[in-house]
Amino acid sequence: MSRVRFLAILGGLVCISTAVLFAWIFAGGGTNESEQLELGLRLVRRGDFETAATLARTVQEPKIKKRFDKSTRHFLLGASARQEADALYYRPSRTEKNEVAVEHLQQSREMKFPPGYEGQGNFLLGMALYDLFRWDEAIAPLSVAFDRWPKGRSDAVERLIDIDLYGAKRDPDAAWDRLERWAALSLQRQNDIDRISVKRMEILGERKEDDRIEPVWRAVPIDSPMRCNANLILARCLRQQARDSDPISAPSEKRERSLELLREIEFMKTVPTEIRRRTTFERGMIYRDSGALKQAVSAMSSLRLSSPFEPEFMIAGIEEIDALIDLKMYAETIATLEQLKKNFNNPTWYENVWMPLDRMRRRLLAAAIQLFETGVYAESSQFVENLPDL
Repeated sequence: MSRVRFLAILGGLVCISTAVLFAWIFAGGGTNESEQLELGLRLVRRGDFETAATLARTVQEPKIKKRFDKSTRHFLLGASARQEADALYYRPSRTEKNEVAVEHLQQSREMKFPPGYEGQGNFLLGMALYDLFRWDEAIAPLSVAFDRWPKGRSDAVERLIDIDLYGAKRDPDAAWDRLERWAALSLQRQNDIDRISVKRMEILGERKEDDRIEPVWRAVPIDSPMRCNANLILARCLRQQARDSDPISAPSEKRERSLELLREIEFMKTVPTEIRRRTTFERGMIYRDSGALKQAVSAMSSLRLSSPFEPEFMIAGIEEIDALIDLKMYAETIATLEQLKKNFNNPTWYENVWMPLDRMRRRLLAAAIQLFETGVYAESSQFVENLPDL
């Protein structure tokens, strides 16, 4: 018998035995609540979160007497919800699943995670809190995960660095210290090395050490999955340098280089959707900085219309509105704002690190004031009437 056929038969037997076991459990077989939940933990170790959660739901919480079993049930349900959230593209659905995950995982942590699952439990909880932008709460579980869950160490420290860079108390030096601790770990895979390089570029940008960014960019291999991230960060850095040093509408080598880096991303094979959206945004900002306002409007409009439930929807819309006002296209300005208001929903869907909600409010208010000061009073009144409820 060939090895492939043997493994196929073995896998089939495992599936059959699992199905038989579940049928026995659902029919009232001999396993008690503790044994069923222990089986759920074994399934988690195999990576089968969905089946583990299904098993946990068969155990009614009022019937559970042991604190340990209650914690295990919440862990299994929370872990499954977090895995589901991580696989979803649609942000409202991700938010809903992450909220379910946090509810269960916090209860499990309060009763102590099952032995041997503290690192994983804190990792799942911290990642869900991070995605919900409850960053102050995410710090503690992500820190535990960095120390006690090697499989999630890189993801955990990346999020902690983001919190240092973009949270309420911005601290690039603390981010740098975390990065160095991450980089000092032995047995780094190439992908981790590239992730560290990309984060290093990001921190250097926040520290205004622009001259050190490009050498780090060169260290990221062209065929690395992280090359698109590296290109995006360098392009943004060059755009910001050009804004500080080059006159608007004047030829700029930095802007041209930035556009070239963004074009390279467009031709890469595997680029995450989020990076593609940010690439479109950066291109629109370069057009605006260079005085090509109609091209900027086109780029921002395409991003706004393609991402109605993502942060880029509001961010691109605000930048588009500013460009339209500069073009004196007031009817289009009002139409864009009306579309923002019509599609705007839960504010938590639009949380992001680029433009926090309070800054969105300030930008929209500034646009309304600009319209009023320009003397287009009817349009400024319409603008105020259509402001989204941020």
